[in-house]
Amino acid sequence: MRTDVEREIKTCHRCQRYRSSPIPKNTSTMLTPVEKPFVRAGLSIVGPFPVTKNGNKLQ
Repeated sequence: MRTDVEREIKTCHRCQRYRSSPIPKNTSTMLTPVEKPFVRAGLSIVGPFPVTKNGNKLQ
């Protein structure tokens, strides 16, 4: 069954057109060595934030 599914995906024009692009290995998805736990942590899943009434913006 797996072979059938792989063959169908490879020959399906819609699947090829809308498939996700591979992530380049030189992006920030690579692991960065750290000295100890919780030395560096970050998330980039929020935002963008709106500009405040005073014109301030979070970058």
